[in-house]
Amino acid sequence: MISEYLLSSKHEELSTTADLRFFGTTTVNVQKAANDTENQFNRYCLTYTAGMPVRAKIYYTAPDGNENCEEFYLEPALKETVFRSFTDEYLAGKLAKDVSRIEFFNTKATPCRVVVSSFTTEIADVLSEDTVYIENDYLKVGARLSYGGGLSYIKFKGENPEGIENLLNHCDTGRLVQQAYFGTTEEPYYCATYEGSKRSYNPIQGGDQYNNPSKIIDFRIENKSLYVKCRPLDWAHNKRHTMSYMENTYSLGGNLLRVDNRFIDFSPYEHTLLAHQELPAFYTISGLKKFVYYNGDASWTGDTLTHKRDLPFWGGNQDAYFYIKPNNKETWCAFTDDNEENGDFGVGLFVPEASILLAGRFQYDGSLDPMSRSTNYVAPLRSMKLKSFKPIEYSYLITAGKLEDIRRTFTENATLIDNSKLLDY
Repeated sequence: MISEYLLSSKHEELSTTADLRFFGTTTVNVQKAANDTENQFNRYCLTYTAGMPVRAKIYYTAPDGNENCEEFYLEPALKETVFRSFTDEYLAGKLAKDVSRIEFFNTKATPCRVVVSSFTTEIADVLSEDTVYIENDYLKVGARLSYGGGLSYIKFKGENPEGIENLLNHCDTGRLVQQAYFGTTEEPYYCATYEGSKRSYNPIQGGDQYNNPSKIIDFRIENKSLYVKCRPLDWAHNKRHTMSYMENTYSLGGNLLRVDNRFIDFSPYEHTLLAHQELPAFYTISGLKKFVYYNGDASWTGDTLTHKRDLPFWGGNQDAYFYIKPNNKETWCAFTDDNEENGDFGVGLFVPEASILLAGRFQYDGSLDPMSRSTNYVAPLRSMKLKSFKPIEYSYLITAGKLEDIRRTFTENATLIDNSKLLDY
């Protein structure tokens, strides 16, 4: 089934109603504008409704003059919903032009009705810096757009130990504070190799093991909050985009950073693997050398904390797994500088409904450089299977300062976030 429509300028809208059958395609053909300069863009916006998930492709003239095809995905939407995306070379400051056609594909074996009520292109501003910051009186936070909008910068605005500014490590696409998930190892998925072993389907917000960055889809800054959306790469493959989207909303309030996460997979894979999902992956500077967490029977009462020094490397090491008691709700942890005379300064992470803390150190040298190869890592884990087309949604809190202040902040805000949706997996 093929439908043809004309689009004579970048602000003109098109409309179509299409019945998509399994593996069927509907194509919207777009006529070039008479003046090519009027048809330049770096972002496209589509308003639609859809009864089921839809895969789509948009074709346009890339900055180098060749035709480029971008794949994108639409979630089911009973009410009109806007999908917007930057083009592939948005961050490079380059403009595309001349959208020629858009193709829509059904993702399931049953009929799907899609209504496209509006399609526009525009030229969005390109930021002069790769990292987008939000800040208040307590914290300054940065997300690196070229690394899928993962967190690359946290600065505590109070009294810091000498030499410490950024508490996070972001030396490559695998570091940061970021979303990461593990899926199938079975055909038709093809497992690539990482460190000598076959790797499962592994969407990573920052990018892949070859330091290729994930694609930024959208971002918005509003007052003390930042929204980012990316299409992550598959970690073990070389520049292979996954069929998924990740979204983060970073919100500052007082001495807390709240992060709301969303992941949706559009792949046709059957994810049978029950995996320890990182919620999130969290990397700090090496100089925060001590790991602190609570695992008693008296949550939020100021009970004794557990302090771990000389952590091993976390990869394949059972000594790096710290199992949380089922009745323990005080599931926060922190990395600190282990200077108790000055209050044990560091950064803390609180993730409700985590069942394991996986923590360790890599090439420890005490460096305060956020670009150093040495780093500390923690991932609050929960065993879950990915489910195509079903979003994973969860939240976490971050704060910084002295250890007693970190614990007090999490205690006072223990009910601020609710991760009960994770129990459905």
